[in-house]
Amino acid sequence: MRTLMIAVALLAQTQVANAAPIAPKCDGLVGTWRGFAFGPSFQGVLVLHVGAQANGALTATLDMPTVGNENHDATSLEGFRRDGQQVEFRYRRLHMNPDFADWSYAGTLSADGSTIKGVWSQLGVRVPTDFKCTDGKTE
Repeated sequence: MRTLMIAVALLAQTQVANAAPIAPKCDGLVGTWRGFAFGPSFQGVLVLHVGAQANGALTATLDMPTVGNENHDATSLEGFRRDGQQVEFRYRRLHMNPDFADWSYAGTLSADGSTIKGVWSQLGVRVPTDFKCTDGKTE
């Protein structure tokens, strides 16, 4: 009997260990998203933070942690909107050279809500950039 109980316990552990990991879920679009862009004046990690106001309106900020000490943390996004599965925003840094300070993004939220696949645009250059829901973990 003891051998049977040990075998059942080992089988249960093996099934848990082999189970597919559960993808992080953002609530609709609300949550933390991580992507990477390689553009004319910026290459690095993008962290998109999306929140919802009491009236349901979405707000968002963008961090660029790889930029370091240039004070790119938590910049509010202009024109952040979701229309169905479409997501758009504009990123502007007023203290930067105007030629390099205006970026935009347009993407599509996946059906399972785990990825936004889109294009980061700057200076006429369009770069495929995807964001993945990190469920608050920015790694």
